[in-house]
Amino acid sequence: MRRVLSVISAIVLLLFVSSIVWADDPSGSIVVAPFETNTPLTLNSVSLNPSSAYPGDSVTLSGTYSMNAGNDSVAICVYIQQDSGVSAASISSFTGGSISYTSPAGCPSYSGYDVSGYYNNDGVPPFGESFNATIDINTTTTAGNYNIGIIMYEGTGACETPGTGTCATSSNDLVVLTVNPAPSTVYVNSSGTCSGSPCYSSLSAAHDAVAAGGTIYVESSFSGPWNINKNVTVDGKGGGEVTGDVNVNSTVTMQNMTVGGTLTVGGGGDVTLRGNTLNGLTVDGTVTAYANNITGAIGGTGTLSAPHNWWGSYTTQPSGVSNADWGKRLGASVVSWGLGSLGNASLSLTSGSGTGVIVSHGRTSVPFGQGTNPYQGQVCSDYYDFFVVNGSGSSTWDVTIPIDTSPSQCQDTVLAKLQMSVFDFSNAACLSGSPDGACWNGVVTDLGGTVLANFSQSTLTWQGATEIQLGGTPIVGGTVSGTDPTAITLEVFSGSAATDAGRLPVGALVGAMLLSAAGVVALVARRRR
Repeated sequence: MRRVLSVISAIVLLLFVSSIVWADDPSGSIVVAPFETNTPLTLNSVSLNPSSAYPGDSVTLSGTYSMNAGNDSVAICVYIQQDSGVSAASISSFTGGSISYTSPAGCPSYSGYDVSGYYNNDGVPPFGESFNATIDINTTTTAGNYNIGIIMYEGTGACETPGTGTCATSSNDLVVLTVNPAPSTVYVNSSGTCSGSPCYSSLSAAHDAVAAGGTIYVESSFSGPWNINKNVTVDGKGGGEVTGDVNVNSTVTMQNMTVGGTLTVGGGGDVTLRGNTLNGLTVDGTVTAYANNITGAIGGTGTLSAPHNWWGSYTTQPSGVSNADWGKRLGASVVSWGLGSLGNASLSLTSGSGTGVIVSHGRTSVPFGQGTNPYQGQVCSDYYDFFVVNGSGSSTWDVTIPIDTSPSQCQDTVLAKLQMSVFDFSNAACLSGSPDGACWNGVVTDLGGTVLANFSQSTLTWQGATEIQLGGTPIVGGTVSGTDPTAITLEVFSGSAATDAGRLPVGALVGAMLLSAAGVVALVARRRR
């Protein structure tokens, strides 16, 4: 009987020392039944940096350990919770020693865990006592907490088969990696340094990481091509550029981007383009475009709605652009733009519905070439274009533009109200490129509108402008002479001006009136003598 009990005890002991049982204890470590009762190898610390990350990110698994002086090799087995979408990409930096990679098949298997790595040093002194591993998180990983376990073995020789006589002693630990939900906002910069986080260095990584419906901020130039197959907003406000092609086959809003190649919208694409600089555009899906600089060829068999864009040359209608959209084209390139506001300029809804859009053309590009010197360079504001998208058709708006504080004429009570000029888009002659003095209408004098001057804020506001009036109408604050940007020449000093528009500049009119009054005073004085 004693012999039978001895045999049974030996079998139990053999099973005990030849297997490892993992169980999470309250302290978060793994309970291990070691291969030997004596474990001179000590795994001192294991940590993750950072301990939480997003899908598509990488973290660093680090550890330190102390070796038994009598042995000369260490092997490391990395275990990651199954179905986590997380993997150990590499282990590196054995301090003071070197390592080599061997198939993970050398590590024992454990239920619920994947063997993600098996690494060992080469057994050549001096031996390292630290390690680092790169842990990659797949872009499809579901948010949650995932266990990452480490078992280290030490022994003599190469120590390539954990659990054998040459690689027997073990030590272990467990850390928890928290995978955050896919972010709604991501940043991408080729330098790897972004203005926000999470930050990625490639377009594909940012695209894969962002949650559907989220925003990708592109902050540098990339060569492309770039394939967008997720419903997102792409914003190049930080200097985003793709020098190659961009292909879209999803629902996307793209703004403030520069695309040097061809932007192709596939049959599954529904894309809104605003505030971009684009070369070629191929539309096989659906595209709504406004406030863009588009200079290349237009192609495709899809649906394109493209009013209020700058097409590079306003004298040539691009193929694929409808007559209605061409009739609402911008008269100069887009320098900046905004929805509802742009700096101190604003477009405020007073009745009806719609989205107000503001485009600034800056000071040097006169819409449709309708300006002559010196007047076109004496304007008191930028050249703007205000228009409405998705409007009710009968909405009304307040249009506010900032005006210069200097020279003083820009802040003159009488002149300021007369200076706000609106381009007459209905006059075909105004679109010919040859300056025509009849192309700019005064909001007050010609349209009968109401303009309020707020000199404390240096603004002019056109009240109650209709959606139709804003259908394709460049607006400017007028010149310091009280005229519009087109030349008006005073040919004879007779109280009237020979101009294309037939309007006398306010300054000349006031001067004529003063001189006429002086003449009357002199004549009366003569008669009294």
